[in-house]
Amino acid sequence: MSWHVSKKPFAYEIILILLFVVIYSICRIFNITCLIYAVTKIPCPTCYMGRAICSVLKGNFQQYVAYNMMAIPVASVFILELFNVYFRKYKNIIHGYSIIILIFNMIYY
Repeated sequence: MSWHVSKKPFAYEIILILLFVVIYSICRIFNITCLIYAVTKIPCPTCYMGRAICSVLKGNFQQYVAYNMMAIPVASVFILELFNVYFRKYKNIIHGYSIIILIFNMIYY
C-alpha cells in the first residue's frame, strides 16, 4: 500500500489511529508510561503532555504549566499534520507552523 492520498476516505488516518491503539495497548500491558524514558531513562520533550492537557480540560492552568506548557501547541501540530490532506491550500503554512512549534518545544525542553 502506498502512502499517498487514496480514493477511500480516511484510509491513512484509520491506519495511524490503529497503529496508535496497538502501541498504546502494548505500553499499557507492560506498564510503560513513556517509551523514550523507558529506553533511555531521560525524559522526552513530550513527557507529561497528556497530564497537562487533562489539567487544562479540568481548568487547572497552574498544573498545566507545571507539567508541560508546550502540550497544547504540540497537540495542535499533531492534529493539523494528521489531517493536512484536507487543507491542501494551507499545506505550506501548516508545515511552517509545525516546524516553528517543534523548534520552540526543543528550546523549552
